[in-house]
Amino acid sequence: MAQQIKQELGLKQVQRLSPLQLQTVELLGMTNLEVEERVQRELIDNPALEEGPEPGSESLQEDYSNDETAENQPMAAEDSFDDDYEYNPSEKPVDPVGSYTAAGVSFSENLLQELMMLDFPNPQVRRLAVFMLGSLDDNGYLTRDENKILADFLVDTGIELHSGDYLTALTMLQSLDPPGVAARDLAECLRLQIERKLDEKGENDLLLDALDLVENRTWFAYFTQRQADALLKVSGWDAGRLQAVTDLIRHLNPRPANGYNEQGLARLGESITPDLLYDGETGTVSLTYGHLPELRVSTDFKELYENADALKGESAKSRKEAMEYARQKIDAANQFIEALRQRGQTMLNVMRTIIRYQSEFFQTGDDALLRPMTQEQVAAEAGCDNSTVSRMASSKYIQTDFGILPIRDFFTEGIARTDGTEVSSRYVKQLLAQYIANEDPQAPLSDQQLCDKLTAEGLVIARRTVNKYREQMGLLPARDRKQQKS
Repeated sequence: MAQQIKQELGLKQVQRLSPLQLQTVELLGMTNLEVEERVQRELIDNPALEEGPEPGSESLQEDYSNDETAENQPMAAEDSFDDDYEYNPSEKPVDPVGSYTAAGVSFSENLLQELMMLDFPNPQVRRLAVFMLGSLDDNGYLTRDENKILADFLVDTGIELHSGDYLTALTMLQSLDPPGVAARDLAECLRLQIERKLDEKGENDLLLDALDLVENRTWFAYFTQRQADALLKVSGWDAGRLQAVTDLIRHLNPRPANGYNEQGLARLGESITPDLLYDGETGTVSLTYGHLPELRVSTDFKELYENADALKGESAKSRKEAMEYARQKIDAANQFIEALRQRGQTMLNVMRTIIRYQSEFFQTGDDALLRPMTQEQVAAEAGCDNSTVSRMASSKYIQTDFGILPIRDFFTEGIARTDGTEVSSRYVKQLLAQYIANEDPQAPLSDQQLCDKLTAEGLVIARRTVNKYREQMGLLPARDRKQQKS
């Protein structure tokens, strides 16, 4: 069949971002350290950009901190350049004690970011969990002996903790992603992954059989030694069932740390300062930029552009090229300065919206008072795109009166009540902690019993959700709590 070339007319609506918007979006996703490095590169690459304030100009940072009427202004779709743009970061000090390791691309950095989102029973267990994180091997396993870890922790910190604290910290580490991390051996690594699948998909016979296999030392020894006949005999399965269980287990990951940066375990010491500061006394939020300098467009380049026509001894072509070069560099400098300004303004708009939603938390620091809040709600009120809020939630931190917190912590899922209202997951976790703290040590509450108590409180919640919240809080299952308290 002969091919034919045809032309057709049609209308298509396409949204395109301006160069300024693209640069602002890029900067918004950066940490303070990355922005500092980017500024230094721009100062080297662009001679039209230099450090220092514009004579007689006001600090944009002061405008951000004090002008509450400027909030909720969306990023403009089109922007023009102005030679008088200036970028002036805050000199407000940041509490160095509150700073902690930033999230990054390495295995350990990702785990640390997840760990900081969990609800710890006390600061000592949090510190132990971070300490244990540094003991993971290249495969993501925790192979060091419990007693050695506790002894080293005592030497390093002067804090004496016990087996129960170790098990709590271990449970919290093992609740992180990817599933199987912080396992002490292969069988436990596989068990953690199977249990995660049970939580996500619900109980089914195949997963339960696979769980039986990895939990039974004899069965698992037969499995790893490929003694199929012996395994069939002790399990009572037929050959088809054994093959199905084997296929399931072979699709699990025996090395959770595979595919991550090998330098991750060495980068736990890197720390960052928060991106925003909240003053509880005044109820205001401001920006912090670490060691960023003030930026302005070079006066020499302005003069070069304005006086290019008057260059003596140069051809018309050379003068034109000089003017074009100076114009491009000045425009690039103005765009970078404005992108930094818009980055800061966007961060403040989003954060002020979050503070209004979560005003009770910022007054008290009580996690249970966090309201259910989605990124879509914040984006709609702040006048920006969902992706903007997502970038804020994934990479930014705020210093509050209650410590440095990831912005993502303020986004909590809602749990429905029978009366049609909603409460945050933090409130539900607080109830779970109270139930477990007050339970009979000799007869601890199972996840189903905890679920029943929450249902009696008027909450609509599933047992799997209770199990997930309990693990996120670092609380052991009923059988282990009984052993620990007996």
